[in-house]
Amino acid sequence: MATSANGTRSYANVEYNNYYDACPAGTSALSSGRNAVQGTPAQVQAQNNAGWWRNGPFTSFFVGIGEGSYSNLGYGGEGGSPQKKVCVGNSVGTVNVTVGKSWDDRTMYEVGVYDRVVFIDPFLSGFAIKVYMNNNLYRTIRPQL
Repeated sequence: MATSANGTRSYANVEYNNYYDACPAGTSALSSGRNAVQGTPAQVQAQNNAGWWRNGPFTSFFVGIGEGSYSNLGYGGEGGSPQKKVCVGNSVGTVNVTVGKSWDDRTMYEVGVYDRVVFIDPFLSGFAIKVYMNNNLYRTIRPQL
């Protein structure tokens, strides 16, 4: 660790349970169980004017996992594929999205609409070295194991 004349530090930190990188600047992790889609204010208005039966621009959405953890990798009793972390930008509204193939199996979900949606793939080892310069994260290194 090195400390500069103005008191900021540069150092490296080893993490063992870090399966997901941080969200890009200007975005944050979508809370676990929350729904999101990327869109514009005009699309929000069109969806809200379309009514409840799938006539708007949004017919599907993404579900957040928060910051992500080992349980999102798909191992264990439930199995499944590793889940991507969902990062969202600024909110531009909320809409209702109806999914289902027929009148009888339709379900309506409340979905947040954001100006940007980004996906972060998991790293299955969870091992990372984070390099900080001037107290800010500079780079995450993921050694090949």
